[in-house]
Amino acid sequence: KSEKCRELAVEILRSLVENTSDLFPMLPYIFPTLVARLGCEDLDGVAHLPEVMRPDPEQKPVELARPVEESEEVRLALANFVAALLKRLNPTQIYSYIDEATGLIRAQAMDPYHEVKALACETMIAFCYNHCEMLLHFAEPLGRSLMSCLTHNHSRIRIYGLRALTAVFWCGVWKHNHEIVQQ
Repeated sequence: KSEKCRELAVEILRSLVENTSDLFPMLPYIFPTLVARLGCEDLDGVAHLPEVMRPDPEQKPVELARPVEESEEVRLALANFVAALLKRLNPTQIYSYIDEATGLIRAQAMDPYHEVKALACETMIAFCYNHCEMLLHFAEPLGRSLMSCLTHNHSRIRIYGLRALTAVFWCGVWKHNHEIVQQ
């Protein structure tokens, strides 16, 4: 029952976001709640470590072992909510929350559930092509989060992962795009 309540709450919020004329006053409440609910404040698990002790990118995680939200249906509803939210925001609004927005997409791409991964790849493709100038410094983390999609059992997820990786390459500096693949 509680899963259904959480799922319906996310659906109601999504319909509010889709039908509201001005989202800007709600963003300071929406983004921190989503970040906490999806557990994407420190995806790499290195925020507490000094800079010299942080691992190389190839040693960082590529898939979430235990998501904060245990229900796959609720995580899928949250992924739909994030996609609808990011679709509605203009570049000025996204600029204020670029760290949170990329963290949300990365967490969904690293999700164990294949439907969430597919939706995250679609969201990442649209986000990268629409905001490529803002994502210059986020290309490497975004690409690293797609590695679990590229090795997934379902061919559909691998194809989505390749399309999303192409969009991430579009955002990065062409001289340094090889660093994304070397991970």
